[in-house]
This record gives sequence, C-alpha cells and structure tokens, in this order.
Amino acid sequence: MRPSPDDPWLDGTVRFPVYYEDTDFSGFVYHANYLKYFERAREELVGLDYVRGLYLRGIHYVVARMELSFHAPAQHGDLIEVATRMRISASPIGLVEQTASKVARDAGKPAIKLVSTTIKLVAVDNAGEATRVPDDVLDHYRALATSRSRT
Repeated sequence: MRPSPDDPWLDGTVRFPVYYEDTDFSGFVYHANYLKYFERAREELVGLDYVRGLYLRGIHYVVARMELSFHAPAQHGDLIEVATRMRISASPIGLVEQTASKVARDAGKPAIKLVSTTIKLVAVDNAGEATRVPDDVLDHYRALATSRSRT
C-alpha cells in the first residue's frame, strides 16, 4: 500500500535556539545538527509522550531516505523555526516535508530559509519489518491535524 495524494497532512512548527554547542569552528550551525532539529520537530509534531507510547508498543519510524538542501547558515544565538508537514496514511511509507528557517530579529522582516528536506519514513515493528500504521495511531494523527486546522 502506497500513500495516496488524497491523504491528509499534519502540520506544525517548533522553535529552537542555536546554542554554542550547535556550531562548528566557523561559528555556523554544523550541518549534521539540522538532522537533530528535524528529528525533534517530528517528535514535537505528534507529542513526546505519544512517541514514547509507540516505542513501547513496538511501532517505530525509521528514515529510509532523506534529501537535504542547504540555503543559508545559522549562527550562535539565532532562533530556528522548523515547519513540519507529515502525510497521514495507513501505508508503512510516510512522507515528511520540513523546512528550517531563521526567525528574523526585527518584527516585520521575513524569516530566512536555512535548510529544507523531504523524508521517506517507514513504519516498522520490533523485528524491523515494515508494518501498516494502526488505526488508533491514524486517528490520533487525524485528530491533531483537525485541531490544528481550527487554530
């Protein structure tokens, strides 16, 4: 079963400050740290406690493919906002689009796109075998999408 173009999307944003430890010798965010920001944003999207519950049930999402484009650098002290879109589907294959942007320090100025990614996730069980996403998990994702579309 493949995701359908008609499947709904779950959207959300989260912000992270850039700490000194996130940077490399150049003073810019080390490129691999964007993977951490993206992972944290995906967990925040569905809820940390919920992700923990999935783990305890033996439902895991693993990254099968990730394509990244780097547009601009971030530095120590910047505030990064990660926008996440996750397609809701019973298929083991999940599609995620994420963009990290630097929040402008001056009100009224636009954010600066830093990094964008498209991710293919696969739902697997404890044995590492691909598995359909259970109906109650889909219901949780749909409820989140509905509540966020009202705000």
